[in-house]
Amino acid sequence: MKKLMFVFFMLVGIASVCVAENSSPSVGWGGTWEYLGGQGIGTDQAALPSLALDSAGNPTVAYIGNAYVSGHLSVLHWDGDSWQYMGPPEIGNSVNDVSLALNGSGYPPIVGYTNGNLSILRWDGSAWQYVGSPEIVDATSLSLAVDSTNNLVVAVVHGDEHELSVLRWDGRSHWEKLGKDMPAVGFHPSLALDSAGNPVVAYEDEANNDKLSVLRWDGSAWQYMGAPGVSEYNVWFPSLKLDSSGNPIVAYGMNVNEHAEEPDEVSVLRWDGNSWQYVGSPQISDGAAGPASLMLDTNGAPVVACQNWKWQYSANGDSKLAVLRWDGRAWEYIGPRGIAYGAWVSLALDTSGYPIIGYEDWTTEDDKLSVLLYNGPQNGTKYSPKAQ
Repeated sequence: MKKLMFVFFMLVGIASVCVAENSSPSVGWGGTWEYLGGQGIGTDQAALPSLALDSAGNPTVAYIGNAYVSGHLSVLHWDGDSWQYMGPPEIGNSVNDVSLALNGSGYPPIVGYTNGNLSILRWDGSAWQYVGSPEIVDATSLSLAVDSTNNLVVAVVHGDEHELSVLRWDGRSHWEKLGKDMPAVGFHPSLALDSAGNPVVAYEDEANNDKLSVLRWDGSAWQYMGAPGVSEYNVWFPSLKLDSSGNPIVAYGMNVNEHAEEPDEVSVLRWDGNSWQYVGSPQISDGAAGPASLMLDTNGAPVVACQNWKWQYSANGDSKLAVLRWDGRAWEYIGPRGIAYGAWVSLALDTSGYPIIGYEDWTTEDDKLSVLLYNGPQNGTKYSPKAQ
């Protein structure tokens, strides 16, 4: 129930403050953030954006539009000059989760969404086409990935018992379940594929007080990485990536204060081959932080985007967003601590390792989507996506 309450509060822009004591990250990188294509793009509210970059560095963003009412899927692509809808502005209805992935060449996109059922769509260059059945399985949340042969893998929560399953597209006509049964029930999976195409899934483990659990497919069965429920506290919206050795790194919001209705800190855990270790402090944010989005830069350093309710510079108590990078010794902010007012941030990195974020912008009419680019200080060169 707390998960559903959190999503409701965030979609209507209500957040309470819960500050945890922690040493502050360093100021780190200077530089500024700039809007791509102006502030507030699209036609309506943009909840739960999922952002990815194509091989030319152009962003594509899938999100839930008008979540207060219709809850449709929308997909926008930057063509080098302006934002363009891919297909109709409104796809489906009553959408409650969305996940975007790009194929091995970086384009075209594949998008999955849930609205009581799971649907996967592939862009054919002019329209969206279903991959398999329009309703694959009953579902409430998902995470989508593409393997090296451009076949799709999806982790999905389904059924009244919130069972977690992983399905692989056979490339022809069927979705096949990996393993007879996963030993997992929970929420909000985050999926990554290793170099052999084997999935690793992090999720909020309902069977272990909503703490973090991570499962790896070994080619024949699902195996826990460490014990189930590895986090100290219950977690929110884990974000998983694999390093160059195939070891998982997970960022997540968590409840240090067990009575809080929202996450009040962000942590990052790394699997060292034998056990889970914190990356830096167990609490990396500056207090009162929300769900996180994780990427690894070209050096394998974790970069985390999150929202923070401690920085309340507006009368209505809106949160500000932050992006942090691990420099090998400590976490440092990329740009200012509070970049913009908003929620549901999704992070990508360009080929130079500079971050790009898409988020629900609370300073725009109807809480529309905004995308911000970081102009890095290393060489003073402004990042600009190139046209395809």
